[in-house]
Amino acid sequence: MELSVFVLGLATILAVSVVARQTSRSSGQCAANEICVASDKCVDGMIDTVGQNILGPRINTPCDDFGMTCCGYNPSTFAGGEDSDSEEHMTSKTTTTRTTTTTTEEPDDPDWSAQCGVRSVSSESVDNFNETARFEYPWSVAVFSVKKILNRPKNEFLCGGTLIDDYIVLTAARCVHQRFTGTLRVQLGRWDLDAAGEPRTQEIAVERVISHPGYMPSSHVHNIALLFLAGAVGLGRSANRVCLPDPSVNYYTHSQCYVHGWRNIPLKDTPNQQLKLHANFHDRQECTQLIKAATGTWQFRLPKENICPSYVAEPGCPRAPGSALVCEAPDSDQQQAQFFLVGIASYAVRDSCTASKAPEVFSNVSDYVSWIDRHVTELGRETSFYRPDPAEFDDD
Repeated sequence: MELSVFVLGLATILAVSVVARQTSRSSGQCAANEICVASDKCVDGMIDTVGQNILGPRINTPCDDFGMTCCGYNPSTFAGGEDSDSEEHMTSKTTTTRTTTTTTEEPDDPDWSAQCGVRSVSSESVDNFNETARFEYPWSVAVFSVKKILNRPKNEFLCGGTLIDDYIVLTAARCVHQRFTGTLRVQLGRWDLDAAGEPRTQEIAVERVISHPGYMPSSHVHNIALLFLAGAVGLGRSANRVCLPDPSVNYYTHSQCYVHGWRNIPLKDTPNQQLKLHANFHDRQECTQLIKAATGTWQFRLPKENICPSYVAEPGCPRAPGSALVCEAPDSDQQQAQFFLVGIASYAVRDSCTASKAPEVFSNVSDYVSWIDRHVTELGRETSFYRPDPAEFDDD
């Protein structure tokens, strides 16, 4: 009799506990000693401590999103407790996901501009029209997938990307569509993807992928995705974020524009160095007609969210999906030009390096700024970070 009373009492306590937790979560707010994390990071009701240095207790917004859950954690597990969510703390705790190549090179320029879209290196030292100098476009990101070959990890280059925040990369959705997030890595500071031991490179794991909900793999409509990184990028001369465009500004007629990035088509005995292509723009009707003629798809209509650059010089191979189309601000000071991400490479009609009149198609970033802002804000980041004259940030 005593045993049955004890069991009944224990069941009642457990039921009350479950109801209380469900009531707390129904409002989207997590209970004390709980934090909102991706569901796969929550094991038996507690944060997976193996990944504690990747996550950190920093997602404290209402836990309403699909794939997120309130999960218990012990504040003492995280260095500094609940209040240690500064970027400095998070950077120092991501040693399992970030690698910085050490070199004998001089330290980063202490006078580098903290503005978005500003670089410290120009192309004055290069001879070839399409060549870039190392770190000329410091927001360039190479997106990789880690594979095991003969039981050894190997990075497979997938696409280009662009840094817009020290935790966020913008790329094409096709690059990460249906890929396991745990295999994705980004590298910054790269110039020649075939070279080993390049100076000032950083490799960081991808923690979360958000693709545009309207993305269609068959047509590449809304071909855009956000990659949220597991650790902060160390900003400086070799890595800086680009500015996002102001939708009210016309970058197409009064700006210097360039497509820059790597190719994803292998060429024998040719290093895969980052190139830049001086770009103008086709009008929509011209782009549509050129693609119709190249493909024989006479019903083709260019979606309103797409733009088509035209190149001043023969481009050779198309740039990889996710590569950036950047334009200087129309009133930029040539001594300190500020660049804006106007387009993201979506697809090329040709699949080789042979000459073609068919233009490459890019996603028009201006059409997605509000979508980007919403997700950046939901994850507690500042949208001013990728706009000119960003607000001052501190690590308090």
